[in-house]
Amino acid sequence: MSPVVNAANSSEATTGRPFFKQATVLILSPRTAEQIRIKTWLQSSQVEVLLSAQLSEVREQIVAHHIDLLVIDDHSNEDHQATAGLALQLIEGIEALQLIERIESVQRWKIPFVVLTNNVNTETAVEVMKRGALDYLVKDDRLEDRLRSAAQRALANSRANQILSNLEGELNQFEQRTRLILDTAAEAFVSIDGDGTIVDWNVSAEKIFGFQTQEIVGKNITETIVPERYRQQVAEALLLFKKSPRLSESLRKFESTALKKDGHEVPITLSLNVVELETTHLIAGFACDISKRCDLESQLIQSEKMASLGHLAAGVAHEINNPVGFVTSNVATLVEYIEVFKEVITLQTEALEGVGSADDSLLSAQLKKIEQYKQKEDYEYLKGDIDDLISESTEGLIRVKEIVQNLKTFARVDDAETKEANINDCLDATLKVIWNEIKYNCELVQNYGDLPPLRCYPGQLNHVFMNLLVNAAHAIQERGTIVVTTKADDKQILVSIRDDGHGIEPEHLPQLFTPFFTTKPVGKGTGLGLSIAYGIIQKHKGMIDVKTEIGKGTTFTVELPFEGVEG
Repeated sequence: MSPVVNAANSSEATTGRPFFKQATVLILSPRTAEQIRIKTWLQSSQVEVLLSAQLSEVREQIVAHHIDLLVIDDHSNEDHQATAGLALQLIEGIEALQLIERIESVQRWKIPFVVLTNNVNTETAVEVMKRGALDYLVKDDRLEDRLRSAAQRALANSRANQILSNLEGELNQFEQRTRLILDTAAEAFVSIDGDGTIVDWNVSAEKIFGFQTQEIVGKNITETIVPERYRQQVAEALLLFKKSPRLSESLRKFESTALKKDGHEVPITLSLNVVELETTHLIAGFACDISKRCDLESQLIQSEKMASLGHLAAGVAHEINNPVGFVTSNVATLVEYIEVFKEVITLQTEALEGVGSADDSLLSAQLKKIEQYKQKEDYEYLKGDIDDLISESTEGLIRVKEIVQNLKTFARVDDAETKEANINDCLDATLKVIWNEIKYNCELVQNYGDLPPLRCYPGQLNHVFMNLLVNAAHAIQERGTIVVTTKADDKQILVSIRDDGHGIEPEHLPQLFTPFFTTKPVGKGTGLGLSIAYGIIQKHKGMIDVKTEIGKGTTFTVELPFEGVEG
């Protein structure tokens, strides 16, 4: 007996190599001889044949085995060859109905089946095929070949369906695993189409943003979690994405602010990518709530600010003490001057009281006394000097006020919102705070260009400039120069701070921005200054470049792009 093989694969058909794993065919026939005959045709190393005489046995076989094909032997007409006329038609009609009933039972099990019959009634054949039979085969001399061919097609279809079912099962498992991974991820997962419509939303997204999946999927992202000040920018980016479904490097990973359901904003970091489907492209990404990290960063920056101001405290006290000293001296002098003025006023009052008396000599004597007193106390000089004393004292108090104001600017915790600031003003404010640290051994050269306002965190940038300027001063051993230069181009503002000090050793450069790395003696530095400065500049999407040469000095260049931080 030739095995049932896949006729579509000629190499496998000719070599006899199995196309399927062993398939199972169940023959439903009440006649033992017919069961054996059909089994002989189909049995092979690739096909196992099971036998059932009754429909009830078929149910048991289906429970016990995976049936790939059911062969139904319709034995009607085999016992009615002598019957003729109307009686034969009646018998055929009844047996056809019985066959249909058996087929309807088989349909519930969703198993491919073929029917073998002696009944050549066309209506019955059509009805059987309508009921889902793979074939309706008449028992004649070609039955063996036709049955094998039908079985081959049926088993191939069964195997294909099984493969498809397995693939669907694997796909379902993959989708379930993917959904499990997404729903157990700590980060929010969100995907949107080119119009900004939210397609997917995981459990963490529900927790971070406050929207449940069923209430936000299908809504537009710009109307839900995008703050109003960014909506135009996001809409424009989506229009570009629809024209060309790609993301620039700056949009693949960045920090931003999102809107929660309750109206509050939350700082997030976004990692985005493009998902290509058959008919469209999606933007999918993970969002992480960085509120705690931002709080810790703010605390660390604030702590470093306090530590830096602690190191500068003596110099700042000296800067305050100088104007306070001469203001105090001027006030003491003014007190003495006031005593002279009070005495002159007293004498003049006494003289006025004598006006109109009969004795003019008394008035003349009083006026002479006043004049003598003025000459003795150098009254005219005092009148001129008092203006200078007040002017100097006012300048001194303004100087103290500026120092205190700048200290407050450095000491305060920055607001979460960004501000527009002039970088030249930031540098001037920083220099006023640290002036005592650099004025004794450094000449300061300020080459400021015309700069447009920059949206930034001014207090944090002041901290960066303070670290760089103090480090520059410390790098100069005896006497040197610090040059501060600012300029702007179409994309960014550049701030360079150059000193002509010792320079940085080459082996120290790779660790320059590493936390707690310092070349200063114990107690002179925390090792966090440049590390925090680097983080602040990164937050502004900028860069710090370092060029150094031993014996000639070091230049730090800070690049601050105009689109660094969001409004």
